[in-house]
Amino acid sequence: MPVNWMDVPVFGKPMDMDLGLAIVSSCTDTGCQVEFLDSRVPAVADYSEPMIEHKIRVEPGHLVAVDSRATPPRVVYRWRDIEVTKEVSGYALVKNGTPVDADDLCAVFFPKIRAMYQRGVSSLSFNTLLLLERIQLSWFPGWVPETELAIALGANPVVEWYLRHKCPELKEWLDEVMAKVDEGHPSTPEETRQAEEAVLKAIEDLVVYAVDPAIYDAQPFLQWDSLELASLVDFTRKMVIDIGSGTGRLALIAAEKAEVVYAVEPVANLQRYLKDKARKQGLKNVFAVDGLITDLPFPDGFADVTIEGHVFGDQPEEEHREMVRVTRPGGMVIHCPGNVDRDNDKHHFLVSRGFEWSRFEEPGEGVVRKYWKRV
Repeated sequence: MPVNWMDVPVFGKPMDMDLGLAIVSSCTDTGCQVEFLDSRVPAVADYSEPMIEHKIRVEPGHLVAVDSRATPPRVVYRWRDIEVTKEVSGYALVKNGTPVDADDLCAVFFPKIRAMYQRGVSSLSFNTLLLLERIQLSWFPGWVPETELAIALGANPVVEWYLRHKCPELKEWLDEVMAKVDEGHPSTPEETRQAEEAVLKAIEDLVVYAVDPAIYDAQPFLQWDSLELASLVDFTRKMVIDIGSGTGRLALIAAEKAEVVYAVEPVANLQRYLKDKARKQGLKNVFAVDGLITDLPFPDGFADVTIEGHVFGDQPEEEHREMVRVTRPGGMVIHCPGNVDRDNDKHHFLVSRGFEWSRFEEPGEGVVRKYWKRV
């Protein structure tokens, strides 16, 4: 299912922001007092609207990014996993016991933060659909608004041709979709563009994967504490399968200690991204492979640990059976995160299959649940 970061558009040219790193000294419900790491004058900064809307908590001691160009300044991003200490020579940043260079942090994150606050899909051509892969197109039925798709395809025959030939299993569905629009009453350019934007907005995650996975990778909901996964099992010298690996959040946590991690991801552009990310982190034990949670390319009992996050649940019986199949007896199956914090069908299914569970906070999304069991 699509996950939208705070419902904030993510496309467009870099936003004109004057970003600085700051440490939070005190907080209110709407803002906080900050001290900049680059010796700027301390300031009172409001929280950005998306942070307020999605209840992203900022507490004293947190490292944040502040846009000083806004009036008043506003906090636009928060790190929870970086500790800040004040020393004689200035501030020191540490993540998981490893020093972090502030300049490197700015170089990596500031462009992503600017991208998060940009215009949405209105800046994109409908031809962006030509970047999507067959597996992504196969998810359209039941996801994409059909009337709007019919209008948009009527004005973009090349895109319709691409959908039909790149993903032949869509042909009958597309015939039904195209029948929803009367060819004798063509849409105006304004109506056509509205329809195009409605389709692009519906598949915003897929568009992000195609245009720039780094934007998705910087979303706050992925910034949860790595110990939520690492504390469930000792990955040391383990054979690990990560299903629906995406930009590699789970795979790279496991790879720090595992013997090898197979990152199962059906989208080729995401495979390329996570392989490059692993290489930049000096991890040589991560291998991206094609596959689906219902069709994993491994023999029975292959992995010591099988993990996934935000993937399980469309076909729970089949998906659970496949995850257990590829895990050796005595091995671990983990869903992290596996469910929002409510008792729904997914939760009851996992509990009925013997999973233990607990809660943790996923930034921007609120409290979620993780599940684990030995098989």
